[in-house]
Amino acid sequence: MRIALIADEDPGWGGIGTYTGVLGEALGALGHEVHLVLRGWEDEGVETLGGLIVHRVVVPEPSWRRGTVAAVSRLYVAGESLLFPARAAAALRRIGPDVVEAPEFHAPGLVAGLRPRGPAVLARLHSPAFVTARLAAERPSLDGRAGEVLEALSVHAARAVTAPSEALAHAVRRRWRLGRVDVVPNPVDDHLFAPGPDPEAPASILVVGRVERGKGQDVLVEALPAIREAVPGAHLRLVGDDGGAADALARRAQALGVGDAVAFEGALAREELPAVYRSAAVCVVPSRFENFPYTAVEAMACGRPVVAARTGGLPEVVRDGEDGLLVAPDDPAALAGAVSDLLADPAARGRLGVAARTRVETAFAARVVAARMAQRYAEVVR
Repeated sequence: MRIALIADEDPGWGGIGTYTGVLGEALGALGHEVHLVLRGWEDEGVETLGGLIVHRVVVPEPSWRRGTVAAVSRLYVAGESLLFPARAAAALRRIGPDVVEAPEFHAPGLVAGLRPRGPAVLARLHSPAFVTARLAAERPSLDGRAGEVLEALSVHAARAVTAPSEALAHAVRRRWRLGRVDVVPNPVDDHLFAPGPDPEAPASILVVGRVERGKGQDVLVEALPAIREAVPGAHLRLVGDDGGAADALARRAQALGVGDAVAFEGALAREELPAVYRSAAVCVVPSRFENFPYTAVEAMACGRPVVAARTGGLPEVVRDGEDGLLVAPDDPAALAGAVSDLLADPAARGRLGVAARTRVETAFAARVVAARMAQRYAEVVR
């Protein structure tokens, strides 16, 4: 098949970019011709990257002549959800794919999905606007509400819809009154994220992700005094961009007397992450909600035990007591107990780490997920 994947992020950057790059490479390895239609910011053009044909599409700057300055300045998200989809649809006409997959975020597949004689379009759920607004505890703006309408319209215009977790599929089905949504997990590059030697620091706790309310790092900081009481020397590494919560989190850690045990390390390139996961004794995902927890799966692929909140798509990835541990969300005491138990029990860490790697190889490896997606594409085309 000739397959086109649309994204406004480059492969390896952000959740959608990571998904697009990993899936595209795995589909190419299965013998499909894969085109990536990506948002460009400077020059348009076509290039080949690792067997993938990349088409960069630049959205023209807003102008008064086209009447887009006022619209984009007042309704930026909605404007992005109209301008890029139109340019992406033009690129698709040149490519002539059998099937197109586009995320719902900013509705890049909207125009292609509405074309009556265009290719089969499949919508992939990632992070709808209403979910991100709920996590940030924000009231949606007029722009946000308009953007959600366009996202929902793009999904309804698609011939089929998939989601990485039943939790996300359920939330979107109810909100947007959808019918069938097929659940297919996101793929992980299980060659890049692979097991390594045991960590040199046996009391190292790791969280990977933007430092923001939705990711729940504050819950782990609240749990840290109890963890250090049970396991002296335990320390926490936070790897990820500051999403606006780092300063408050640092002040709270100081107030709790564990400021010297918390390290904010900022974002790292994707190629650097496997070594970071392998350096941790325990990886924690204390999020308040996750559509599909890439950080949990990547840690599991590296053979590291994961302690995660029992919320969103996390229980669909981490099976409590089998390949990780689950605790109630927003519960510092429960989180402290689970992390402390693992830090104090190397045998349990090893057992869970081996089971976690096996789980990834059978359920989330790129080749496994790509085969399932290719089968769904063929059904949609037929």
